[in-house]
Amino acid sequence: MDLKPNFPLPVTATSSSTSSPTSQTDSVPLTSSLPSLAYDLGSSSSSISQAPTPPDLPIHHSPKYKEAKPSFMEGNRNQLARTMSQLAEAGFRPVWSREHGYPGTIPEDILEYIDSNSYKFDELIGPLSSIFWLAGLDELVNAIYDPAIALQDEVRLIPTNVGVTWILEHLFEEDKIPEQMYDRYFFGYHQPPVVVMPIRLDPIPPQVGQEYAHHTLEELFPACRPQRLPQEIATVRIKGGKNKERLSAKILKDYISKLDGGSFLYRASTRTALAALMAFFVPIIHNKTLDNEFGPGIYTSDSLEWVLKFGSINSALLVFRNTDFRELEVWNPPVTDWQHIVATWTRKSLSNVPDSVPSEWKTADVIKGPISKPDSPKNGLPEPGEVSQTVATSYAGCEALSASLAMIIWLE
Repeated sequence: MDLKPNFPLPVTATSSSTSSPTSQTDSVPLTSSLPSLAYDLGSSSSSISQAPTPPDLPIHHSPKYKEAKPSFMEGNRNQLARTMSQLAEAGFRPVWSREHGYPGTIPEDILEYIDSNSYKFDELIGPLSSIFWLAGLDELVNAIYDPAIALQDEVRLIPTNVGVTWILEHLFEEDKIPEQMYDRYFFGYHQPPVVVMPIRLDPIPPQVGQEYAHHTLEELFPACRPQRLPQEIATVRIKGGKNKERLSAKILKDYISKLDGGSFLYRASTRTALAALMAFFVPIIHNKTLDNEFGPGIYTSDSLEWVLKFGSINSALLVFRNTDFRELEVWNPPVTDWQHIVATWTRKSLSNVPDSVPSEWKTADVIKGPISKPDSPKNGLPEPGEVSQTVATSYAGCEALSASLAMIIWLE
């Protein structure tokens, strides 16, 4: 796909601050690597040469808009309830999207998230109010303007193939949305609490510093069960960057290189989920993980930059080295089987015939295959993408993966 003809507008950062200017070349290595800026704003092409003027901030009243049915990505995880043109008409700030780009000069608070792989890995980048509104999550839009709720209208990134509600787990762990709101959207139920309990956050273990060091798992996680986890791992805490391409390069150079080579798999985790994994290294299953492409399992990838897209502040990066699957049943499904499994678990398949699921899927300890393209045809079979995933889908697979844990990097 030649993107150059579709990128007629200059990409420059705008900032109200003169301190620490961001280099255009640092943030966007090649303009040809980013998607088209063709936005459907219902106006002439001359009016697209500059971005719509965002409303004055802070806003004490949310913009007026019509109600929309929330989009929970059924059948198409990248589907939205509203369009980009409606976003502008409702008075919200524009967002950058993989499909449409940005309507004019990209502001610096969005530009700092963009790298040369954004058109492959990122679905939306923009203010939370705009992202929630596009997804039809109007209650969350209103929550941003509620002084009793800590949620702010900050710029965040939504990766491809997860849906907007993915961000809620991170916002909840950052103590920015109430527990009842999180339960309702992320778990799909609402139950008024009988007893109000304070939220227990999982801090970075105090032994972990900004220098690469080794610690025993028992030191780091007092509630850790031995299982097949190693007794000792490498650790470090670093500042998470918004530009995942640069962050990935830094991690590879400064920390992964200290592990003496080998093959690596990566997984991003919230701190709460990490504590649970150290107690029982199995997948945590709820209704928002049922659309993982190969079904329930512990998902990893050899693409560090891709994995980092799923982390934020209060996240951790798990690094697995030389995972030994030799004694296990590892399935690399052919394209037709891969399409069937992905379509089944992402709700694109209506087939419920007993023999419709390949027998290899039922017995595999580990499944390896590509992550689907985010722009697969609507109501069509998914298409393989460029990034691969390795998924432990049995107790034996999870044990082998846990035994290869070599490092945990805490992002802050």
